[in-house]
Amino acid sequence: MERGTSHGGAWATWVAFAGIMMITLGIFDVLGGFTALVSDDYFAVTKDGLLIENYKVFGFIHLVFGVLLVAVGWALLQLRTWARITALVLVIANAALHVAFLNAQPIWSLIMVAIDVLIIYALTVRWEDVKRAGM
Repeated sequence: MERGTSHGGAWATWVAFAGIMMITLGIFDVLGGFTALVSDDYFAVTKDGLLIENYKVFGFIHLVFGVLLVAVGWALLQLRTWARITALVLVIANAALHVAFLNAQPIWSLIMVAIDVLIIYALTVRWEDVKRAGM
C-alpha cells in the first residue's frame, strides 16, 4: 500500500493537516484577542500605527476569528462539505487581518500569515482528488 492512500488518499492527509492547523491558529487568535482586550500596552506600536486605532476592536475581531477558525477546523476534520470553501475564505480573511496587525506584532503576524498560506495550500493542492472523493 502506498503511503497516504488509505482512507481517501493523500488529500485526506492534507485536509487533516489543514483542520489541525486551523484549530491551532484559532487558539492563537483567541489568545491574541484576549491579550488585546485586556492589555493595551502589550503591543510594540502605538495606536496611531494601526489600521484601526483601537486595540479593543482588534481584540474582539481576533477573538471572533479564533472561534470561527476552531469551529471550521473541527468541521474540516469531520469532512463536512461546506467546511472546505468556508475554511479558504476564513483563512484568507485571517491572513489579511494579520497583515493589518503587522505593525503591532511583526514577527508573530508574519508567522500567522505563513501558517495561513500553508492552510490555503493544504486545502487547494489536491482539489481534484477531493472532488472525486465527493467532498
